Amino acid sequence: MYSYEHFKNLEELNKKYPKVAKRLLEFTVQPDGEWTEDEIFLYHSPEDFAKYEVEDGWFSNSIAENIKPHLPHLNNHINFTTLAEDFMRSWDETQHYYAEEVGYVLTTNNEW
Repeated sequence: MYSYEHFKNLEELNKKYPKVAKRLLEFTVQPDGEWTEDEIFLYHSPEDFAKYEVEDGWFSNSIAENIKPHLPHLNNHINFTTLAEDFMRSWDETQHYYAEEVGYVLTTNNEW
């Protein structure tokens, strides 16, 4: 399981995490873009983001749930720290942001 928060838009994010919202605005090339009205997902760590991708994101369809109850659970054997590092090296920065000072990963469906 992973830890995340969902915000309807930048204004809602700003109410709870004003410093993160401010840094995101400094990061973006479109501070007044349409993304400010789009959903923003905040994962509490890079590892949480990696777990999301495995459990419910890009990898969720390629890794089947264990069918037999006696088999070990795959999530217990994945190094989510190194997976998160690889994601951060290869992701599209127009839809992903790493707030390094607090360790949060933010994503949106639109380009910031």
